[in-house]
Amino acid sequence: MPALPVLIAVVVIATLAGLVLLRRGHRPHAEGPAERSQEATDGPQNESPSSSASLLYEGSIPVAGNAYHHTELVGDDYEETDIPGLDTVVSRAPSLTFTLDYPFDEPFEGRVVGVDGITLRHIIDAIRDGYRQMYEGTSTEDIPNIANKKVTGSYGTAMHVIDDLVIESIELDGRKNKLTIFIGS
Repeated sequence: MPALPVLIAVVVIATLAGLVLLRRGHRPHAEGPAERSQEATDGPQNESPSSSASLLYEGSIPVAGNAYHHTELVGDDYEETDIPGLDTVVSRAPSLTFTLDYPFDEPFEGRVVGVDGITLRHIIDAIRDGYRQMYEGTSTEDIPNIANKKVTGSYGTAMHVIDDLVIESIELDGRKNKLTIFIGS
């Protein structure tokens, strides 16, 4: 059965290539390179004055969780730490929109609403709620010789269960009141 070793080799090579691209800053689920500014925001940002997107968060927050911690490199070890700026207002807009387009075939269109401004906590909650809706009522099956699972539901097919997903970064385009969410698995 020579096809199985070839398949395993292809999967390993593709995984390694993906890791190399991620280490170089390539994000496969992005809408393209984002520019950064602080327009329409109050929180800490990485910014350049001539652009419209602000980096609100970068790290690793479990999508399936409900705690507000993330994994962070501290010295030579990884530790769970509190997410900084969680309750800082990042936008005074009445609402922000976002699209979750990974890992399913069909995207989820979401909205974050804030009465006295929108915080990072509001955004994380909305992302988690969006994924819970996407995974609601799904069926899961094993994929032979691969650790991933095939998940099928109303948003199509995915090759990751919700527990595999992490929020890697969140960017805000203050001019469009639109969030760009980067999800890893």
